[in-house]
Amino acid sequence: KILGETAKAFGIGEQPPLDLPAEKTSIKIPDDPLGLARAASGFGEAKMSPLGALFIMQTIANGGEKVRLHVTGPGADVPRVTMGRAVSQKTAKDLVRMLEVTTRSGTSQKAFAPIEGKPHLSVAGKTGTLLYEKPKRLVSWFAGFAPSRDPEIAVAVLLANDEKWWRKGNEVARDVFDAYFEHRPAR
Repeated sequence: KILGETAKAFGIGEQPPLDLPAEKTSIKIPDDPLGLARAASGFGEAKMSPLGALFIMQTIANGGEKVRLHVTGPGADVPRVTMGRAVSQKTAKDLVRMLEVTTRSGTSQKAFAPIEGKPHLSVAGKTGTLLYEKPKRLVSWFAGFAPSRDPEIAVAVLLANDEKWWRKGNEVARDVFDAYFEHRPAR
């Protein structure tokens, strides 16, 4: 029950709030303990677009506050439209700490390791890898934000490669973060 309520609070089951049409996210949460554990881990019957993942990450980055997404060009002045709270600020901070583990010692440690000449970033994020048989594809995704404790940018990347990896979603996300922080105006 709690997992379903939390999923709903983050907008799962709805279209991401965006000024363009977007596909609905969904999750089926079984009653049995193994099915529940699989659903909580992101396995099982779930469907989410990169925009859905981006909305969840920017909600966590905003301290649990849901903020409408907008498609804009450079330097656009976009009004901040809040849509209530998904989780408390304390829960959002706890999630940030958990998401930082992914980039410090988890599945994205290598992609976010310090690189000489590149911005040194504290990033919070989540990865995923899926294998599809027809057509045979390795799908890699990453959704996250930086700096993790004072966020400025949230990113979601979804890549589908043939059987051999060319790039992973977390590597492309690192490129996006680097480009943003290398070229942003001074604060």
